[in-house]
Amino acid sequence: MESLRRTSHGSEDDGITRVVYFQVTKELPLVGSGE
Repeated sequence: MESLRRTSHGSEDDGITRVVYFQVTKELPLVGSGE
């Protein structure tokens, strides 16, 4: 429950999530092509 509060209360988490999501999306295509 604390995680939900942090996400909706802190905008810093949102920024971090965007960066992580961007990196994952950038690596996903490479992994798919590799296999």
